[in-house]
Order: sequence, then structure tokens, then C-alpha cells
Amino acid sequence: MVDKYAVRAQLYRQYESVRREELAEEKARKIAGYKAKLDYAELKKSFFLLEKPKVLAAVEKAGRNRSDKINKAYVSLVNTSVDVEKESAELNQLKERNRLLLADYVKKLDEIYDKKTEKAVAKITKKAEACESLAVDKPSKSLSAAHTMQEGNVLEVVNLSKRFGGLKAVDGLSFNVKKGEIFGLIGPNGAGKTTVFNCLTRVYKSEGEIYFKTKSGKTVSMRDYAVHDVVTLGMVRTFQNVEVVRESTVLDNLVMAAHSFFSCSIAAQVLRLPVFRIEEKIIRAKALKIIDFLGLNEYADAVAWGLPYGVLKKIEIARTLMCDPQLIILDEPAAGLNESETRELAETIKRIKTEYDCTILLVEHDMGLVMDICDTVCAISFGKLLCIGTPEVVQADKNVQTAYLGVGEE
Repeated sequence: MVDKYAVRAQLYRQYESVRREELAEEKARKIAGYKAKLDYAELKKSFFLLEKPKVLAAVEKAGRNRSDKINKAYVSLVNTSVDVEKESAELNQLKERNRLLLADYVKKLDEIYDKKTEKAVAKITKKAEACESLAVDKPSKSLSAAHTMQEGNVLEVVNLSKRFGGLKAVDGLSFNVKKGEIFGLIGPNGAGKTTVFNCLTRVYKSEGEIYFKTKSGKTVSMRDYAVHDVVTLGMVRTFQNVEVVRESTVLDNLVMAAHSFFSCSIAAQVLRLPVFRIEEKIIRAKALKIIDFLGLNEYADAVAWGLPYGVLKKIEIARTLMCDPQLIILDEPAAGLNESETRELAETIKRIKTEYDCTILLVEHDMGLVMDICDTVCAISFGKLLCIGTPEVVQADKNVQTAYLGVGEE
């Protein structure tokens, strides 16, 4: 497990890109403001050119009356045309001068902000390196963490068992999850699927071994960690029932999901010290990007209470992305969704796997969704393994069909 200094170093590294974006936006605002002032010349030119059609209209109107008025209007038109051409020439010169001024101003701004960015990055890098020098990897508490995980796997479950009194909810279950795949865990009601999830995330203490590879490439035994430490390893989950803070906004819900990654003390947060403001800025910027990724922009500042159920489900998934997941565990994500929302969910899960380079492990009763998006499916019944393989293999397995459909009378 990594201590708070490693977390703080990572935050400083993330802050570097946030600060770069801030400086770039600040420069763009200044250039836009200056350009708006220079655009007045173009606007004035457009105004004079618009006057010419008005004079022509006056000529036509006068033509319907007397010839002397036509002549007078014609003279006026000629004079106005000369004035417009003269104004246009002057304005073109002014526009060219302004273009050169703007180019010179942009060049100076580039120099100023290059220096600002270089200075900010150097300062942030220095702080990150200082924190990294203080960071120490805590050794594993058991010899089981020395397990060598098979190449390409992110999760290995070996002889997992869980009893509730005389009931064995999970019975010697073993399976492997490969990095970057969508792995489906299916089974009839009461098969032990959610119990397996609770064992993986240490909500339940269990027998057997659970090995997990963190984003840093280190293999750990989940037995060595308390339930509140699991998220810091990169294993995050959702629940069957929506678990959002309904009294807070969508943005605040996402920020709260990253509370485990705040490295500063409670005192620093209360006093809003610089280190806390930096961390908060990074996490809020990250939350806004995730909100945009999931199409929740219109709800960002809305209180979660009263939002549509499909939106609440998206917020649940968004909260997992706040934790830099290596493995996302989804417990019946399509429950309560209609057909169109389920199709959208399927596309969202695929996008998350690709964009966030993470692995998905899900429990789902919607077989259409499972067979559509899963690379590997594991079927269990009464806590025991029935079949594991591709969706087509599991779908055709006789034991799986029996578990779901029962055995007909002969």
C-alpha cells in the first residue's frame, strides 16, 4: 500500500496539466478581448457598406416621382459611393495596422505565458519530487502477496468460499479476469453473485485467495486490506441500489467520490490551505471532464434528488471513474432501465473500457446485455462454477440451461 506522500505526489503531477490548461485559457481570454476591440474597424466598414443599398433604394423611389429628384438622388449616390470607397480604403489600412498590432501582442503574450508555464511546471515538479522522495511502499502483511500472477490477468480468484452459518453462499469458486476485458458473472437469483462481489471488495471476510494487480503493476492479496483501502488500489464498485448523496449536486457527488485521494489533513481542508486548494482544483477539473464524457453537463449543478433513475445510474458509474479504476465492478447496472437506456448503457460501458483503459466485471440478469458486451462469461449456481468461456459457449452449456430453465419432466 502507498502512503499519503505518494498520493500527494500523484496529485501534483496531475495539477501540472490542470495549471497548463488554466494558463492557456487565460491567454486565450486576453487575446479574444484585444481582438474584439480591433474588430471595431471591420464593424464600421460593414456599416458604411450597408448605407449604399439605402441610397440606391432612395434613387428608385425618387424615380417614381420627378426626374429632378432622380438627378439629385443620383448625385447623392455618387458622392456617397466616393465616401464609402474612401472610408473603405482607410478602414482597410486601419485593419491591416490592427492585424499587425494583434500579431505583435500575441507574440508578446506567448513569451509571457511560456515563462509563466515553465515557472509553474518547475515549481509543481519540485513539489512532486519532494513528495516522491518521502513516499514509501508499505510491505504486504502476508506471504500470499508474493503470488506471481499469470501474464495479462488483472484479477485471480482461487478457491473462494463464504459461509453464513450453515449456508455456503460461495463454494470453492475460481476464475481469472484479463486486463481490458468485460467479464460477466451470471447465475439465477440466490446463486451468490453479489456475495462474490462483497468478498472481492472485502465487505465480507472469506476463505480462499483473491489476487489483484494494481495500476502500478504490483500484485497484492486482497486479504491484506480493509474495505476502505480497496478503492485506493484501483478496485471500485457500484451497488444494486443507487447510492448517491441525493441532497448534493451531481458535481459534488463526484468530488465526494474521490475523498480517499485527498492527501491533506482535515485542518488543511478547514483552513483551505494552498495544498487543499490545489487538490480540490484537480479533482473538480477531473469531475467536470467525466460529467462531459457521460453527457451529464445539463445536470452538473442540479441536486441529485428527483433526477431520473437513468441519470442516477450514470452518476453511480461516474463516481467510479473518479477513483482512477483498474477494475470496475458493476452490480446489476441495467436494473430498472428501459430498453433504450439499456442500449445506451452498453455503449457507455464499452466507451469506458476503451477511454479509461480499465477492466469491467459485472453482474447482470439482462442476458441480451451480457451476451452483447461481455468478452468472457462465468456462470455460477449455488456458489459453484457451472461454466466459463465466451458468451456463445456459456449460452450453449447444458448445465447453464438447466440452472436457468430447470429440468423438464420425462
